[in-house]
Amino acid sequence: ETTPHSNLASQTCGRAPKMLARVATLFVSSNALASALAPARPTLYVYDHCPFCVRARLAFGLKGIKHDVRFMANDDVDLPTSLVGKKIAPIFDDGNSAPYAESLDIVRNVDADPAYGTPGAFRPLSDRTDLKAWQKSVQTPLRLLQRPRYVKTYLPEFVTGSSRDTFVKNHQLPPYERRPTGARTSSLWMSAGPCTTTSRGTPS
Repeated sequence: ETTPHSNLASQTCGRAPKMLARVATLFVSSNALASALAPARPTLYVYDHCPFCVRARLAFGLKGIKHDVRFMANDDVDLPTSLVGKKIAPIFDDGNSAPYAESLDIVRNVDADPAYGTPGAFRPLSDRTDLKAWQKSVQTPLRLLQRPRYVKTYLPEFVTGSSRDTFVKNHQLPPYERRPTGARTSSLWMSAGPCTTTSRGTPS
């Protein structure tokens, strides 16, 4: 025998799937809207050995900014030129506005943007002349120590032989950095030995 209560239960059960479907549609729509309004995940184009790239990556890490890192080959001129008009790193691309370079500008702009967390995480530049003087005083020994080791280490920008050769050509060791075109390669580079490649493609 059918009762009013059984009819109500039957109607309620019949409506339940439709109600669930509507809730699911609203949930999906709200997620899609939130994704559309959220800032695109930015991309940093970098070299692993580059101190200016480290500055930008460190700032992003300290602020907890989700981002993609793309390592450029050292001999790849086309990619950075297509982004900002010249070979340089780091390059910041937020997916919405035009990409731009210069690590200080990247850190400053990102730190001032509420989309990337609470602004003001970093203090303004100190412009300390004593630090600049120290950097200049150790520039030559650091280059003598670092440059040969960059291309002898497995870094993503130096995976290919041509990328390593390009770095050696464009970053001669002191005092040969500003040598005339066609001048002999620094004997210090030569004494470091060839950078061979293993069967796995990594510098040995």
